[in-house]
Amino acid sequence: MNLLIIENEPKVLKGISALVNKVAPHCNVKALDNAEAALAFLEVYQPDIVFTDIRMGGMDGLSFIKIAKELNETVVFVVISGYDNFEYAKEAITLGVVDYVLKPISLDSISKAYNNAEQKVIERHERKTYNQELMEYYMEKLVNDKVDSSIILNKMSGVVKDCNYCICSITSNFPLSRSEIYEKVSVLFSDSLNYSAIIEEKQAYLLIWDLPQFPYSAINSLIELFKPSSKVKANPPSSDLKLLPAFFQDHEIQDENLKNDMIKKILKYIDNNYQSKITLQDIAENVYMNASYVSKLFKKCMDINLSDYLTDYRITKSKELLANSDLKVYEISETVGFASSKYFISVFKNKTGVTPSGYKK
Repeated sequence: MNLLIIENEPKVLKGISALVNKVAPHCNVKALDNAEAALAFLEVYQPDIVFTDIRMGGMDGLSFIKIAKELNETVVFVVISGYDNFEYAKEAITLGVVDYVLKPISLDSISKAYNNAEQKVIERHERKTYNQELMEYYMEKLVNDKVDSSIILNKMSGVVKDCNYCICSITSNFPLSRSEIYEKVSVLFSDSLNYSAIIEEKQAYLLIWDLPQFPYSAINSLIELFKPSSKVKANPPSSDLKLLPAFFQDHEIQDENLKNDMIKKILKYIDNNYQSKITLQDIAENVYMNASYVSKLFKKCMDINLSDYLTDYRITKSKELLANSDLKVYEISETVGFASSKYFISVFKNKTGVTPSGYKK
């Protein structure tokens, strides 16, 4: 386990380091005397735990924690202070620190703080492992289309939340093994990032998620790593899980029940939203599928283009209003979702042979 200590007083820094080495001799301990240097050091050292003083020359400890959490939100922080200050403590709690140690430092206080921090690190690693397994399971389901994609994406959202993700597709001329994928990927991505892979015979999908700031250079390195025997494609980092199915648009749904469920959802969406200016993209996003695939699926299952179905549905609704309401033609046009009354009249006459006014009579 990596542990970083930040303290601007040399004697105190030396003392804390000695106490930490006693409490946790297995830890790899580094010590720095200012927060600015610590920020630069974070990416290289990637600590699991950081002990930091609050009041230091230059950047203070709480400001350091705010920035450090943006760089790596998995780090666990312990605050050290010579001031029993309520405002400091309140802000530290807000930032999620696991302990607040007051000077003068004792072996007992360091031991307690370290144990609390270590437990937090263990819990996060366990959750990370569980989430990786969960994401891998969901990815496999999504790729193989064994269940409704909207259900899977909702479940994945609970794991990924609002953070960035990136997907790589690796197509190889030879069978890919799980160990090979993870071995190569681990060279590029630190343990602070989460990634899961699903492996088919000559195809692998790598989902890299929980990315506060994704290193674009790593994707380029990944592409180079698998050349020349493999082809690598990557989508840009995104926080919108709805874009996931677009990456898997070549994987068509095979299960007839799922196809029927998808069509039912599309029809229900049209029934609920035909009055608005909805598009094919709107419908596709609602069912978490690629627009092109939704269009093909609808045509195949309903034997009519989706756009034609939507137009026919609006005309049917407009007939009901013409027969059973006192609304004017332009009001009916707006009510059923046409962009203009002129266009509505033209479409209505083309579909029925008469104008809306003529139909009303």
